[in-house]
Amino acid sequence: MHLWHNGNKAPYKNTENAIERWIATVHAVGISGNSGNIEIFAPYGLEDIFTKTIRPIYHVDNNRILYENKVARWQERFSNLKIIEWSDEIKNL
Repeated sequence: MHLWHNGNKAPYKNTENAIERWIATVHAVGISGNSGNIEIFAPYGLEDIFTKTIRPIYHVDNNRILYENKVARWQERFSNLKIIEWSDEIKNL
């Protein structure tokens, strides 16, 4: 994924690190394993999936433009989404 951005992003350390740096919590879920043992990695939980909540993940590789563009595309495809607006007040980048 970091290569899609002209090398402007730091490489991911592992799959979990990549998932933690996605645009929104609703998609920050990884599932691995087999029929006898399934593992779920959901650093922001699963509630947003079930409530159709689109919530930004604040990190150095995400920004308002990326988030709002992604939200607009999701709104074209899916109904009844609860959108959490990007906040410039968050300073933990």
